[in-house]
Amino acid sequence: MSKTTMFLNSRQIILLILGLSISGGNLLLPGRVARVFGTSGWLLIPAAGIIFIFAAWICACLGRIFPGETVVEFSRRLLGRPLGFLAGLVVVLYFLLYIPVEIRILQELVNISILRHASSWFVSGTFLLVVAYATAADFETLTQVNEVLIEITMIVGLLVTLFGWRFFDPFHLQPVFNAEELNLAKFWEEAGMIVGFTGYPLLLLVFPFVRHPRTLPRAAVFAVTLVVLTYSFFIITTLGVFGRNELAGQAWPGLELAKAVNFEVVILERLDMILIVSWLGAIFTSCFLAYHFAVAGLSRLFNLRSHSVLTWALAPVIYYLSTILTNYFAWNKWLSYLSILAVFVGVVLPLFLLLMAGLHRWLGSSGNPGGEEE
Repeated sequence: MSKTTMFLNSRQIILLILGLSISGGNLLLPGRVARVFGTSGWLLIPAAGIIFIFAAWICACLGRIFPGETVVEFSRRLLGRPLGFLAGLVVVLYFLLYIPVEIRILQELVNISILRHASSWFVSGTFLLVVAYATAADFETLTQVNEVLIEITMIVGLLVTLFGWRFFDPFHLQPVFNAEELNLAKFWEEAGMIVGFTGYPLLLLVFPFVRHPRTLPRAAVFAVTLVVLTYSFFIITTLGVFGRNELAGQAWPGLELAKAVNFEVVILERLDMILIVSWLGAIFTSCFLAYHFAVAGLSRLFNLRSHSVLTWALAPVIYYLSTILTNYFAWNKWLSYLSILAVFVGVVLPLFLLLMAGLHRWLGSSGNPGGEEE
């Protein structure tokens, strides 16, 4: 691996994880939490986030063991070619199946607030063409675009959330751990909330580009911790502003919060519009990053040299999948199934591969499998 190729530093890795994690589905997160966990959600979500922080650390540890390889290569070494191929394919499918639902969320946001009667083929098709064009660029360029857009999105989202504290009522956060408010029967329906925590599996495909593999665990843990804290702050704010019952009945709590905190100032009269415009950037970054990693993974799986050809070849497939998700209920169910894949790719698979790497090293079958510097 040449020095010029290994360009990713810790800050860029953190922003890449944020770029894939912060997406359109986050605007629905507080409502999902309220419907399932009630007023206990603001404590249970951070507690559950510890699992994903630990899983991100495991992914990063694989990067220290196999610094010049992706999951496509080292899974074959650990599991054999057939199983290794399947492991790499599952990771690719996760990123690929993530894109259609984000496109449909964008379609709904546009229809809700910007172009109410815009046809889906126009909005989704145009957006997908832009995403495909961006994905055809080199990875370093995508990384730089992500740095700008995700920082703008997070700043705008943080400001809207902070403004919401004018209407914050701490009594809305009580009672805590009230069993009567738990509605675990709805968990499967709202399981899509899990996907927002699993942006870190991109680490499995960026190891060859990391400048200092030893810094990976710290960067990964910091990024996912920041994601968990951001979601927790967002949930606490919306719960404190609206209360559990009102929040549970909202489809887009993020937009409702922005509408609630409008100011009598020209530029701040429609905070919801400012939030939507900035969040379109978040959807764009999450889509082109997922698109890039799907294409990069497939290229490595099948030893393809040209990424751009595969990028454009996948565009009709992604568009067709997005047309299947005709309404909220369809893409919400898609997210529920995708959450199973997210847990497998983000938690089960990295843990299993790390255990296999440790077993190989203990048995001495490959000495130092990744060539990690001592």
